[in-house]
Amino acid sequence: MKKIRYQRPIFVIAVFAATLTVSLLIAPTWHPAQCSPQDQQCEVLKERISKPRNNIERNKRGYYCEQMKDRGCPEYKALCEDSTGTTSACGLGVRWDESEAGWKGSWARRGDTNTFDATWTKGGEKVTATLTITINGNAVTVERPNASDSNDCTYTGTIGPDGKTIKDGTYTSCTQGGQKAWSATIICP
Repeated sequence: MKKIRYQRPIFVIAVFAATLTVSLLIAPTWHPAQCSPQDQQCEVLKERISKPRNNIERNKRGYYCEQMKDRGCPEYKALCEDSTGTTSACGLGVRWDESEAGWKGSWARRGDTNTFDATWTKGGEKVTATLTITINGNAVTVERPNASDSNDCTYTGTIGPDGKTIKDGTYTSCTQGGQKAWSATIICP
């Protein structure tokens, strides 16, 4: 009978392979942390709501909030609701039709910014101003500096359940004094 020359190395290789196989089977497998597809979509929706890239995304805020709600995204309440569960239907919209103390206002949005060119009329009188509007949940703040009548104000209000109306808002810090009521309707594209 002939001797097999390489028996010992074959045995060593077989033992090594068996040991490697067992250690791979019982050792914990490492996987990089990944978000589930739902979590990734929540991140996309969060980004579109908090940092819209254009007017289309800004005007679809209500839709994105509904998507977040349907998906159960954890950021939904912080981004889209206040304690009453209200949210704006279309972000800042394209125009706001406003009224205050007998004045009728039309606030036209500049592109996809939060800057509005405002005009108020009452009888034959006209006032103009450039406004800055911010919405946080359903809370609205409007800054009115350098108005043509020198009556600079800060408006605050709450978006109603329909997501488009502001009722029982007040404006204060006016240079001509007092606190008065205002209301508006957000006009969506």
